[in-house]
Amino acid sequence: MWIYIDAEFDAIKWKNKYFQSVVSIGAVACTNGKIIATYESLICPIGFQRLSNSVKKLTNLSTSQIKKARSFAAVMDEFNRWIMQISKGSTYNICSFGPDDARTIVSHAEREHYILQSWVKEIQDAQKLISTHITYQNQILTPTMSLDDMKLIFDLDSIVSHNALEDARDLMQIHQKFLQQLPINQDMVAQIYYRMEEKKLQRIQKQKEQRQKSMKQYFLKHLSKTWNKKSNQLLKECIEYEHLVLSSISSKCICFLTKIGEGKDIVMQFDYQEGVFQLSCEKQIFTIVCNEKNSAFISYLIKT
Repeated sequence: MWIYIDAEFDAIKWKNKYFQSVVSIGAVACTNGKIIATYESLICPIGFQRLSNSVKKLTNLSTSQIKKARSFAAVMDEFNRWIMQISKGSTYNICSFGPDDARTIVSHAEREHYILQSWVKEIQDAQKLISTHITYQNQILTPTMSLDDMKLIFDLDSIVSHNALEDARDLMQIHQKFLQQLPINQDMVAQIYYRMEEKKLQRIQKQKEQRQKSMKQYFLKHLSKTWNKKSNQLLKECIEYEHLVLSSISSKCICFLTKIGEGKDIVMQFDYQEGVFQLSCEKQIFTIVCNEKNSAFISYLIKT
């Protein structure tokens, strides 16, 4: 017998600190791929005042529903009896989607001084197990694939309800198909792979732009008044109009290259070992000397 468990939680303020607390729990028990029993209950944690807006929107639960719910201890006692009743003393496997459910149940129990039964220590991470078996071009897509994507790959309705019982039911269907080694949707695997690669490239580009912006701002902040006015203005204009791009970066050197027009380049290079920032513009070379070795603070400029 397999038991699939899911929990919904929210950050609850208690004794001037915020704790992730369980507000809903759902479970599905199945044998030979068929559901034999289900369990579902809302929970009102100690110190609960109101649901956060994000959890309200995600779960469609309301503050009044949680306030009317039973305590964590009462629900856990009932859930323990439910497990004993359906297992009838026989062995069973229990799993959840990811480590967060078990972690939050344990921390919630500790905060409310509730002693959990042994089943919580036996919860298996089905997300990790299944994710390592979903590959594209002989590579694992991700070690922590989302429930939404797994539903697509196993040809289930892709909408995740974030209802504890329904999510437990989704996990049961996915895991049972996985155990039976049923074929997955390879076209969907490919789509997910390319979507993830696109997001990865977008993330890299965003990081590059943020780093570039930071360096430009730093450089402008420390431009010396002794800098040649014409060159100073030219460089400011290049930076202002976003022509400055990061050319290369290493542990010892950062190099910028900006195109200011056909045949006109400004190359800026800062060598951390020697503490020199060298610029060239139309055969003119400018050197920025730093006040300390290995320091990026610009103290003055010397035209050479």
